[in-house]
Amino acid sequence: MKKRFLLAAACLAALQVQILSAGCDSDRGDKRSDLSERSAYPDRGWPVIHHDNRNSDSSDTPGPACVSAAFHALQGKLIAAAATVGPEGNVYVGVGLDPGGDRCHLYALDGTTGDILWCSDLVNDSAIASSPTIDRDGNVYLGDNRAMHSFTSQGVHRWQTPIVGFPLSAQFTPEGHLFFITHIGRIYVLRRDTGEPVMEPYELLPGASYEPGFLDYLDCGSGSSEGSCPCANTPSIDLQSGAFYFTLSRPGKGKTSLVAMRYVPGDPPRIEPLWENEALEGGSASSPDISGDGLRLYVNDNANHLLALSAEDGSTLWSFDLGYNPLGSACTSRSGVILPTGGIGSPLVALRDAGNHAEVLWERPDLESRGIAVQRGADRAYVVAAQAGRLLGLGLHVLDIATGQSLDEEIVSTTEFASVGTSMSEEGWVYVPGFSGGVWGFEPDPD
Repeated sequence: MKKRFLLAAACLAALQVQILSAGCDSDRGDKRSDLSERSAYPDRGWPVIHHDNRNSDSSDTPGPACVSAAFHALQGKLIAAAATVGPEGNVYVGVGLDPGGDRCHLYALDGTTGDILWCSDLVNDSAIASSPTIDRDGNVYLGDNRAMHSFTSQGVHRWQTPIVGFPLSAQFTPEGHLFFITHIGRIYVLRRDTGEPVMEPYELLPGASYEPGFLDYLDCGSGSSEGSCPCANTPSIDLQSGAFYFTLSRPGKGKTSLVAMRYVPGDPPRIEPLWENEALEGGSASSPDISGDGLRLYVNDNANHLLALSAEDGSTLWSFDLGYNPLGSACTSRSGVILPTGGIGSPLVALRDAGNHAEVLWERPDLESRGIAVQRGADRAYVVAAQAGRLLGLGLHVLDIATGQSLDEEIVSTTEFASVGTSMSEEGWVYVPGFSGGVWGFEPDPD
């Protein structure tokens, strides 16, 4: 009984690790392309936890108005982060401890059938804290509490590099190196081909140490400013300027900071501080998201607030009281529509950044969001919500972004409490992992 309780607690807390890290942004309106010739990000699929370098959970590619259930894979696996999709269409998932004794903690699935293509036991159960990151060549990167690992899309182990702490998902630098921050605030930049560090690890909290332990990633679930997980989220990075943004709780501080630094390429590259704003009451409830024009950042604290900050100097531009503590960060489309992730008993709401405040566009009191919204094109949103009148049970809703009207609803599960992030393929397949029920796949209906 105790073991089962610990497994359930691990899942629920790790759910917050990544749902709290969620964010949804759009492409830049100033015509700057995030996918340069040097970029390691593929131009299709869902290669990183929140789709792109800005933590956007959105895509310019139009999405389907209707979908249908296609498969249910990895039943009973503990999952705490969104599935990612490689350019070849494979779906990748990191999982935690398995009560059945399965030692695999990284799975590759066929994106249309859910069949297991391969799995690996070379990463340990701390891999549950991250989504696998995929580069333009289809190579897979996933860290645990001892090392960062890389695999080919066929499951061949390429390399492993020892690290201190565990990452909460990785990104890529402007020139294509693997980039991540471990939970104790140590920044790593590694070569994608060999795993060799291209610079000495940068210590945000000099002298902070870490010894791997059983279920030690649980403390990252709350994003608290008082815990032993000072860096509990995934960074976002501007590929043009090299500026990157992350949350950090410094010992003895009552609030958590949103921090901006710049990665400067070179031989070796260097990292330089830009600014820091202690704006997050009670800790961080999300990773920071970069707005479509690159001028603003959106982030949640643990005191019911969605905040907009200046990317240039970190000043707080506005704060919106959601009336609940969100399970993740807001999702912003190219047109500026913001869909905050919900909380317990909270209605789905759509906002727009009006410059010095956020205005409400529409509300759906009948939909209680239980996951991370995804936006596709200019007119579609995909939201996992609680089934009406039930504590357990989830449905996938396809919405018209302009009006909030439902276009389609499909049952995900009758037993799950929440999803841990929604992702989509370029072709419009939708993948919804639950934290203890596996991964559900939905295929787009023909036009």
